Amino acid sequence: MEFSLFEQLDSESSRANFDFVSTIVAANESLFDELVQIAFTAKAPVSFRAAAVVETICRDHPSMILPYVDKIIHSYKSFSNDGVKRGFLKSMRGIDFTEEQMGYLVELGFYILTSQKEKVAAKVYAMDILVKIGELYPELKSEIALVIETSSENNSAGWQVHARDTIKKLKP
Repeated sequence: MEFSLFEQLDSESSRANFDFVSTIVAANESLFDELVQIAFTAKAPVSFRAAAVVETICRDHPSMILPYVDKIIHSYKSFSNDGVKRGFLKSMRGIDFTEEQMGYLVELGFYILTSQKEKVAAKVYAMDILVKIGELYPELKSEIALVIETSSENNSAGWQVHARDTIKKLKP
């Protein structure tokens, strides 16, 4: 019987299964495209399981996400599943972006930070991406810090700790 990525992701939600699928896809990079497409198109819970595996693979192979960055950025607001958002944002923390992508990511990061709909994890990963961009464009650091400061109320204590640490990185 032929291996089915979708069926394997649908079979169970466990660290062991994520690791199993990650090992198979990392060994056969042609399956990575299929995995990303499942994250984009499948219904929950398979979509967020696929995004979690993408993130797991990108820890060791961050460049594998590069061909999909533009699509992720431009599709982000249409994702209905927070697990997919979280997985893709976390996957993108360790890569270098083009100048055009950074422009879109600043806009998206500000949207995520100021949105009441976004979950804490997405906001934390957005902050991390914005800090990385701020290192390349120091003139943005004060604006990034201001957005974080003004959006800190109504967020969890964990978010506020990360926000405080992030602001310290952005301040001269």
